[in-house]
Amino acid sequence: MAILTLDLGTTHCKAALVNREGQLVGLAKQALQTTSDGDGAAVLSPDHFWKTVCTVMDEAVAKSRQTVDAIAIGSMAETGLLVDSAGTYHTPLLPWYDQRCSPWVAAIEERGAAQERFLQSGMRPSFKCALTKLLWLRSQGMELKNKIWLSAPDFVVWKLTGRLVTDPTMANRTYAYSMALENWDRSWLGEFELDPSLFAEIRPSGTAAGMVHHQLQRPTGVPAGIPVIIAGHDHVVASVAVGAVHPGSLFNSMGTAEALLGAMEQRALGPADYHSGLSYGPHVLPQRLCWMGGISASGASIEWLRHLLSDDALTYRDVLDLLSQVEPGPSGILYFPYLLGAGAPKPDPQARAAFVGLQRHHGKAHLLKAVLEGTAFELETLRRTAQAVAAIPHDQIRAVGGGTKNPYWLQIKADVCGCTFALPQLEEAVLMGAALVAAVNAGDLDLDDVENLPAQSGMPVVDPDPQRRQAYLKMYKEGYLPLQEPLRSYSCLAAAEKWR
Repeated sequence: MAILTLDLGTTHCKAALVNREGQLVGLAKQALQTTSDGDGAAVLSPDHFWKTVCTVMDEAVAKSRQTVDAIAIGSMAETGLLVDSAGTYHTPLLPWYDQRCSPWVAAIEERGAAQERFLQSGMRPSFKCALTKLLWLRSQGMELKNKIWLSAPDFVVWKLTGRLVTDPTMANRTYAYSMALENWDRSWLGEFELDPSLFAEIRPSGTAAGMVHHQLQRPTGVPAGIPVIIAGHDHVVASVAVGAVHPGSLFNSMGTAEALLGAMEQRALGPADYHSGLSYGPHVLPQRLCWMGGISASGASIEWLRHLLSDDALTYRDVLDLLSQVEPGPSGILYFPYLLGAGAPKPDPQARAAFVGLQRHHGKAHLLKAVLEGTAFELETLRRTAQAVAAIPHDQIRAVGGGTKNPYWLQIKADVCGCTFALPQLEEAVLMGAALVAAVNAGDLDLDDVENLPAQSGMPVVDPDPQRRQAYLKMYKEGYLPLQEPLRSYSCLAAAEKWR
């Protein structure tokens, strides 16, 4: 079966076919263009988003010269919009990073029973989640009755099939889902006078959400009558492609935002999971859960500094050339990558980014290296937290994403974490993972097949240097960790005083 796969990312939409031999062919990619709405926030036009999706699907089919048998979608999670059954859009696509709804996080927290809610959902309230966005929209005068919230992949399914369907990994990121019930949490939504009808029907990840409808607009290369599948949350989908599907195996997605993710056997969550600060949710594979910790401004910190250090923005070649000029080992500068707040193990949306330890001799290269080190320190914090909860040691992390093209970043991560970083030979992990999730759920593959794919054999690795590991460990324990509380205290003060 040839599967047309989609990766709906934060900044780009990608498509390719995974052919009957398991090869990824016909890769197509196009940037997602954001626009500014009335409040000056970046949003995505639904029409432009759909046009982009159609363009990359058509290009992928044309390049591959394959007949498409199914479509499978991996996607960013919290981005979504409100529609109605008549096909009208009532909002633009609101990106996951839109923070205008942040004040409504407190309204959710005021309902109390934070730990009890976590044990149901595996999540904490955040400006990212759909529930917060919906409460904010209602406060702006939006009538929610007879409307439906669709995440980005749900929107594509709707455009192709006319069906209003989502999967558990997308549903869980709304903060309106119960893992125990495996459905929308009617009681919890009732606390906010909301009804489950505000959300789409939930189908298992990797199963058909509907068939491409012949009467609906569709890309020219997509035939009617084929199944459309939501593979799931992009980070979880990508972890399948690299074979990180069993407890103890770690997956690191290095993009604009960064995630560290692991699989676990399906079980009820407990207090230790809550206090870890990690998020938990359904896996895209049966009988599994996944845990996840994120750095919202990982690659985004590099992008921010790249543009800040030059009027024309440093090129990626410039960045690598500058990093090559710095001696190996700690820069002596601490960078806290909280441009969009802090994540696990101590989530704090008000946390602010900072450089500490600057001296006159420091230049562009030192600042760039400090950013790489700061994101590595955050990753080490996530790794230690997960290891404590799972009581399973980690000695290897499988990494994919644009960040893996930076060898200096990979070496710093290996030195900071004391782990080998393995690089699966995958051109596009989300696209390949979407096809694998569909194949596993269709019974065409089993987990042993997933763990023994060619991409997992003979992987290049980056090993930690023992001496640098010890130097970074001292910097981490005696500098990075002790400064967390003072930095967060200042962030709270700055937010309270509304200092810019």
